[in-house]
Amino acid sequence: MQNTQRAVGRPPGIETSDTSDETDISIGNVCHVLQNERRRLVLEYLQTVEGPIRTRDIAEAVAARENEVAREQLGHSERKRTYISLYQVHLRTLDDAGVIDYDHDRGLVESLPVAERFYSVLDCIEDIAAQIEPPDSKATAETARRWDNLHSKLPFIVGVTILIGFVFGAGLGNEIVNVLL
Repeated sequence: MQNTQRAVGRPPGIETSDTSDETDISIGNVCHVLQNERRRLVLEYLQTVEGPIRTRDIAEAVAARENEVAREQLGHSERKRTYISLYQVHLRTLDDAGVIDYDHDRGLVESLPVAERFYSVLDCIEDIAAQIEPPDSKATAETARRWDNLHSKLPFIVGVTILIGFVFGAGLGNEIVNVLL
């Protein structure tokens, strides 16, 4: 049996092994990291770039996605609001979880190898979300709001539950699928 210990500076559920460079991540911690849309957007952006990325560039990309505009059309307040949130909370959370290396003094972020697991979860969620049909054009505003709420949560819950089982625990994914079917 491998000797594992809680990684210094990491929340409970994050352990490092003294025999490998891999990090073991609990399902609870994966859900904690992915429960916030802004952190999911950071991961989606990091999946498309290589090497160390400036925090400012990440903030612009995330703000543009959140506001559904091109980066050039972002206002100063939108950029600043997103930057502060990333700087104070979300990048530190991802760093504490061992998903990224965040050098807040230099303003640089780089994905770590474990991020590939999170990218797999996000890809699965996108695939599931694409399978859900949007409401028809005659839907009321309340129905559309409810559908949007369901659309944003259902794929996440189902996709993460199934994929976490497959990515992070051998056999757990099969058990989850059997329960759902």
